[in-house]
Amino acid sequence: MDLEELKKKKNECRTWKNVEPWFSQLNKLFELNKDLHIDYGDWFSVGKKEDISEQEHELILETAKKLIPWRKGPFKIFGLEIDSEWQSNLKYNLIRPHFNLKDKVVADIGCNNGYYMFRYFREYTPDTASSVFSIVSSDVS
Repeated sequence: MDLEELKKKKNECRTWKNVEPWFSQLNKLFELNKDLHIDYGDWFSVGKKEDISEQEHELILETAKKLIPWRKGPFKIFGLEIDSEWQSNLKYNLIRPHFNLKDKVVADIGCNNGYYMFRYFREYTPDTASSVFSIVSSDVS
């Protein structure tokens, strides 16, 4: 499959009824231009509530609701706590003592929302970290 065909497929996937609302809503967030405080703890946190207006907070809340269900987390986005179906922090804390990713190249295939990548990237500073979450129909060969 060549690059142009992949771009075409990506754009086609964006038109699917369950993807387009997410894509459109997430694009609205690009209007936010903030310096970000990031905390890589059990609750992966981005920004602080006091750094945004009420209107910006409503945009973040509206976006978070569009992305329900949140499978993995938890996250805190500008003070908005997003709990999740799976408590990824519990699993991560259980496996953390058993791996060393320092100076390694890491690919998190099937990363979903990237929770584990954010956590290990901060703790282990791998040489390179990539996450891949793809929606591809079964007719792609």
